[in-house]
Amino acid sequence: MSPLRFRGGGRIDQHAQEGGIKSWRGTPTRQRYGLTSGWSSRALRARLAKAKRLCSRLSRGVSCFMYYRDLCTETMITSGPQIRAIGWLEKEHQFSVAETSVEFRRRLAKLAADWSRSSSACGWPVCAGPHLCSLCGEARGVGEFAVPGAGVLYVAPQMISHYVEAHEYSPPREFIEAVLQCPSFSSAEYAEALGCIAANKTMEPTR
Repeated sequence: MSPLRFRGGGRIDQHAQEGGIKSWRGTPTRQRYGLTSGWSSRALRARLAKAKRLCSRLSRGVSCFMYYRDLCTETMITSGPQIRAIGWLEKEHQFSVAETSVEFRRRLAKLAADWSRSSSACGWPVCAGPHLCSLCGEARGVGEFAVPGAGVLYVAPQMISHYVEAHEYSPPREFIEAVLQCPSFSSAEYAEALGCIAANKTMEPTR
C-alpha cells in the first residue's frame, strides 16, 4: 500500500464540519437556513453562502452531499452512537488518498451497486434527486448503504465507489475489512446484523 496522502483543501468552518443543512421538507425558512437567535453575523453570512450554493445545485435538479467526517456518528440519513460515517466527501475538505486492493474495490463496487437493498433493509427513505460528485462534477449517485462492522454500522453514500476508483480515496482500514466480510444485503446474516444495531437503539433518523 502506498503512503497515505491527503487531497482537498480550503477553509473548513464549524457548520460544514457539523454536516450543514440536514432536512428541507416542512422546515420554516429561517430554521432551514440556520437563521436562529444566537448566531453571529459571520456565522449567518457563512450559512447563507452555503445555502445559496445548495439552492443553485437543487435548481439544476441535483441534490447535494453534506460533508461528514469519517467515523463520526452522524450522516445525512441516520445517526447514533454506533453509527460511523464513511466516504461523505466534499471538495472543500481533505480526505486520505492511498492505493487500495483490487479485491476491496470490486467488493465495494458490488455493494454500492446494490445500495437499494441495504437502504430498504434499514428502512431509509430514498433521497430525492441524484448527488453530484463535487470533486469532478461528472459522476452521480442516488442512495446510501450500510456495512456492519465490529459493534458499529458503517454508513456510506453510493458514490463512495466512485471516490475510491476515480479519486483514490482510501477509507479507514476497519471499513475496508468490514466491506470484505460484509454479507449480501439480501441475506439473513445481514438482516441479523442490522437487528442487533436496532435492538440496541443506536440507529436513529437524522433530523
